[in-house]
Amino acid sequence: MVKLDIVVATMVTAAVLVFAYGMTLINENARYATLCTLGLTMLLAGVALGNVIHGYRVSIRLGTHEWSGISWGLAGVGFVALAQMPALLAGLSIYELSASPVDTVLFLVAQAIAEEAFFANYLYEYFKRTAWTVWHASLSVAIIFTAFHWAVYSQNSLVLLAVFLSRIALNWIYERGGLTASAITHAVVNFVAGVVW
Repeated sequence: MVKLDIVVATMVTAAVLVFAYGMTLINENARYATLCTLGLTMLLAGVALGNVIHGYRVSIRLGTHEWSGISWGLAGVGFVALAQMPALLAGLSIYELSASPVDTVLFLVAQAIAEEAFFANYLYEYFKRTAWTVWHASLSVAIIFTAFHWAVYSQNSLVLLAVFLSRIALNWIYERGGLTASAITHAVVNFVAGVVW
């Protein structure tokens, strides 16, 4: 049984609110509203299917486990930054949306939480139970994660390499600090990228 702590619950709630807000913009920006609808679907599916795979034990206190997850999450930013280095050195933008700068950053952070709920909390956990080793599970999820991003980045193999390596790093971070860690790492990386690029 996996601990669903107050940090993850807060991040999931914030992501739901961001996606709900984005969906209200359907008349102003249909593409953004559609992406928010897909993000919300991924988030809710990841949380629900994660519960089917491993169940949750709810905790509303910030104990050693939660602080460890937060610490791994912040430390993990460096690992994911290294994984994205090929694309960054080539001067390629990984994050492009047709929305205002604030809406773009909000979406990128919420999408990071949704992707971790689905790809780490559900899919990675599922593959860990069915694959030969944790590394087979990690590689399988990284391939699926890269395929998921193919529609956006199919024109650029360096960006796809960065996406693949980022997922490997995020799986490793998830192993050390759980969903709290991988969601924090992914959210911080997306936030910084959304502000910088």
